[in-house]
Amino acid sequence: ALGQLVGASAAHFFPHMDSTEEECDPKKEMSAEKLDSSVVNTKIKILEILHFIMDVRLDLRITNLLVIYKKDFLSLMDKSKDKVPDPAEICLKTILENFDLTFVGSDEVSMDLDDKQGKQLLRVLLQLSMVSNPQLASKALKLIIRYFSQRDEMVKGFTQVQLLVSKKEKENYQKIRNNLEKLKGLVDEAELWVQKSEDLQEKKLVRRSSRAGPEAELVASIAVAVSHIEKDTKKKSKQRATRVHSDTEEKTVSKDPTVQYNQVLKILIILTEMCSHDECSQEQRLLRNMKAHQVVLDLLEVPYDKADTKMSEIMQQAHKFLQNFCRGNDKNQVLLHRSLNLLLQSGNHVVEAVTLTEMFRDNYALCSKIQESEIQHFIQCIEKGRDVRYLQFLQTIMKVDEQPVKRAQDLVMTEIANSGDEVLLFYNDQQFPQLLELMKTERGIDLPTSNLLYHLNLLRLLTICTEGKNVNTEMRCHSLLPLDEIVKIVTHQECIPEVKQYYIDFLLHCYVDAEVDNKETFTKEFMWDLFQNMSEDIHHVYRENGEGDEELTKYVTINLPRCLISYFSSKMVISFIKIPGHQEIFCQLLENLVRLLRSKFIDSSSEELKSPLEKCIKLMHGICKNEGIVIPGNIEDEVHAHTSTDAARKKAILWRKMAKNKQSSVFQSKEDTVININRSQQQMDEMNRNVIEGVQAIVSELTDCWKDLIIAERSVLVNVLHRPEALFTRATKAFKRTSTRFLKRIINHMENEIYLNDEDLTVCMLTYFREMMEPPPKLSDEGKKLRKLLLQTFFSNYLLEQNRSPSTQSPKKLKRKRTKIIQPLQLVLREDPLVHIENDPLLVCLGDKDLTLEDVQCGLNSCNLTSLIVNIIMKSPQYQVMIEAVQLAVTLLDGGNVYVQRSLWKILNHSKSEDFFKEIYDRFRDAQKEIKHSSTGLVIMETEGSTNLIVVQDNARKSTSAPHGTALDINEQLSLVASSSSISTRTSRLDSKSAAGPINVIAGQNLMGTPELKLMEPLLRLLQLFCENHNTDMQNYLHHQKKSKSSYNLVLETLQFLDCICGITTGGLVLLSLYIHSENVCLIDQCLTTLAEYCQGPCHENQRCIASNESSGIDIIVSLIQTELTALEDHQELAMKIKSTASQTLLAVMESHQDLDIIERIIMKIGSPEQLVSICRDLYKSGEKEKVEG
Repeated sequence: ALGQLVGASAAHFFPHMDSTEEECDPKKEMSAEKLDSSVVNTKIKILEILHFIMDVRLDLRITNLLVIYKKDFLSLMDKSKDKVPDPAEICLKTILENFDLTFVGSDEVSMDLDDKQGKQLLRVLLQLSMVSNPQLASKALKLIIRYFSQRDEMVKGFTQVQLLVSKKEKENYQKIRNNLEKLKGLVDEAELWVQKSEDLQEKKLVRRSSRAGPEAELVASIAVAVSHIEKDTKKKSKQRATRVHSDTEEKTVSKDPTVQYNQVLKILIILTEMCSHDECSQEQRLLRNMKAHQVVLDLLEVPYDKADTKMSEIMQQAHKFLQNFCRGNDKNQVLLHRSLNLLLQSGNHVVEAVTLTEMFRDNYALCSKIQESEIQHFIQCIEKGRDVRYLQFLQTIMKVDEQPVKRAQDLVMTEIANSGDEVLLFYNDQQFPQLLELMKTERGIDLPTSNLLYHLNLLRLLTICTEGKNVNTEMRCHSLLPLDEIVKIVTHQECIPEVKQYYIDFLLHCYVDAEVDNKETFTKEFMWDLFQNMSEDIHHVYRENGEGDEELTKYVTINLPRCLISYFSSKMVISFIKIPGHQEIFCQLLENLVRLLRSKFIDSSSEELKSPLEKCIKLMHGICKNEGIVIPGNIEDEVHAHTSTDAARKKAILWRKMAKNKQSSVFQSKEDTVININRSQQQMDEMNRNVIEGVQAIVSELTDCWKDLIIAERSVLVNVLHRPEALFTRATKAFKRTSTRFLKRIINHMENEIYLNDEDLTVCMLTYFREMMEPPPKLSDEGKKLRKLLLQTFFSNYLLEQNRSPSTQSPKKLKRKRTKIIQPLQLVLREDPLVHIENDPLLVCLGDKDLTLEDVQCGLNSCNLTSLIVNIIMKSPQYQVMIEAVQLAVTLLDGGNVYVQRSLWKILNHSKSEDFFKEIYDRFRDAQKEIKHSSTGLVIMETEGSTNLIVVQDNARKSTSAPHGTALDINEQLSLVASSSSISTRTSRLDSKSAAGPINVIAGQNLMGTPELKLMEPLLRLLQLFCENHNTDMQNYLHHQKKSKSSYNLVLETLQFLDCICGITTGGLVLLSLYIHSENVCLIDQCLTTLAEYCQGPCHENQRCIASNESSGIDIIVSLIQTELTALEDHQELAMKIKSTASQTLLAVMESHQDLDIIERIIMKIGSPEQLVSICRDLYKSGEKEKVEG
């Protein structure tokens, strides 16, 4: 029946599909399509039905696989009898073999959609994708893509399957399903029961008109009368709708909206409670799979009167559900982030701040992509009315799993510093009495609008801004809150412990444990007032044995030791602090710390409290010894007593743990003998786990087995899109139409907003265009078999017809051996037209001659593909679309295609060039910002017999654990590297090995995985291909666009990017060998190649730009040749490659150059010829040594 439907649809909408009549005028066809809108709407509905049928087919296939798995699992249970079957015993290969038979279909259950193996449907869709209506064409194109993605769709769909094994999961499913159905119905009918603000609008209109005069009042009264008529019409339609739905009890809309309000609120509360407990990941996943969040987001879009308290309560409950839905769940957070704009426009800014806080919490991917506009939104909310929850959101995006996010820190700090007094609530000088009054009146008041609570959270925000030694934020925080103000507030006798905690933490991260050395912190006398106050607080807690003020105890045992350890372990202490002049305070502080450590409540507490106190005491005691300070005898005795018993105490703790474990094991054995455990429940839980593990094993096996099959399906899709006429009979109208207009119409459609707004479709089509110009994929035997079957299904008639009338033309001679992508067709086909499939993997694309890469490039260029790429890049798309567009442009220009270069020159030489080059310029700037925002530092690691120097990036700090590591600032990096002969000067490996305590350079993780830097390599390759074949016009145009209002020098930008990625802006040329490693060496090599292509020809303007620029371009290139790249010791082939490319770039800059000053400067940088010869000799020896070892 389904096949008849598709066939009838094809016969109706395309009655002349197989006709051999002459093709009619395309303009008449387009006008007919526009006039007959009913036909277009009908076609759209049919395509939507086909999408639904494909969804049903996917569900059927997933069900079949689960049924096969269930049968196999049950048979395994019968064999194992009382034991729970092990998932490892399941034969996954047998399950997949049985599923392959059902995937294709059988006589009883056909998976075909047209009773002709999909060929008829594909013909219809190909012609529908060529119509002038972009909406209809896009839906048809999506169906074509989906038809050739059945296995890929099956793998992705089965991965998302969530089995409901336990009884509780089944009950949750039924509960969610029933409530979602009700909620969806209520949301769809919201306009019938949600109160609007029409009456309020009428009152405002009349009020304004009365002020404006009699004429305006008359106009307003007429408008009110018209609105009353419209309201009466709506009421009648509501009554009719109520009568229509009265037959169905669930869809009945009550005249009293209170019923609907209560129903919606009750459903939201039920859904919220399902994911409100700690272990709710299964419930969150179930809600995600059933798209509960989408229904709630639809509810948030319902317009309502802001004075409607019931509806406001519903909206708040909807936000509570979304908060629980994404709490601690990365996938749900990313899913909800797609609707970020909707959440920011919900109206209730405080509630949306709480929702966004849960959305971004501990999600590095989202926090690192936060935008300035989103931060500015909440800064503006604070300016309208202070609330702690706005600050808590800003705190959340700057810290992930206790690790700072530097980009977010810089953005937040910039907005905070630029804001006014409404945001920056500090109590300096004259306002200090207000702070003292707040400490008395608002202590213990946990209100979000409390000024004291806001002030403390603002301090917490600034503290997080400075964590991780961020130079930019530290300097700004110094100006916001000076050191003397901190000491003044903390040492005041009326200062409460809660305030002290926040101020001391700010002092720690902004002044003590900071990147910028602040001498004031270690030289000012008022710091000893602070230590005196700390000593008094410690003594107070010791005297009360920790039973007094809870916040004071927390401050003394947690905040103070952490601050003191960081302060007294600083290198600035030895140089600047004057302990002998304040010996009494220092000894008193040490004495109180020792007594606190030996107090009862600390002795009975956990090691987390004891360890910082012990470390602080040992550190201060060591300072006393180094400074020759005499400690009172009682303090010395207590310190020695504690250190002597420390080892014994740790042994005792270890012994107690062992005894406790032994005792618990004895009790457990007794319980096993006495108590009869409910084994049936245990077996049931174990079986549920094994069932789920078995499904996960099938997913893994299915992904591995179908990998090549998915690629085979995709390759046939590329062939279909490239040569769609092969599906039709020769000499027919459809054959001629698709052969001349299909690709051109598709490419023209892709410039429409409907296509560009669909990011997935745009990325897919750009990828398919690129694959048309790439060599065929390498497939396994199973992949080749499937590809041959699909080719035989769709193109056998075309090939047989071609065999009956073979071409007498000789194959075209290839221009380039490497550009040949299609082998010649053996036209002597007897029985099987696909007998030579293995020798001819791109059989579909063959006509009567041999195709080369240049033929395909020119064919796609004639279909306006070059113009499409330029238009997409100019519209500043998302990074995924941008990367695919640039890669497509690279493939289109690959090999230096002169015809494509000419087309590109014609397009860019007109008005489009300014927007195009501006976009590329902005992408260069974004990449440089990303590199600069990554806080790069060096860490010294002491290992056996050597010291490792590790380059650490921002995202690597999280995973790098340095047991004996010390972080260095930039100045220390320079002094360390400059003092090491193995790094600052080039030495042989033998010398470095023989040196005492060598320094091994290890490259840490880099930011090459970010989209900004992923784009750069193909973008630089594209700029290189612009200038291929010594294209002088394009070389000069990249340097200066004469016809544009604003010119963008991309040659200079390329040079500055090389400067940035080589670390010159951070550490100078002395650190060059550390910043080039295996992850970014290919990008640097491409950057050098592009610079060389700018100059070759030669192009004197570009040569002058590179050689005379202040960005150290020549210095970097020469240093790359001369410096030993220590981070590439294990990748000598990469080191040789980058040195070779740097040499070619230097030659290109010097080629036929007449400027003697530049030549002399280059020679001066290179040095003596003997040094170059020495470098060549060392490189040759290194290569020979590797050959011998290999």
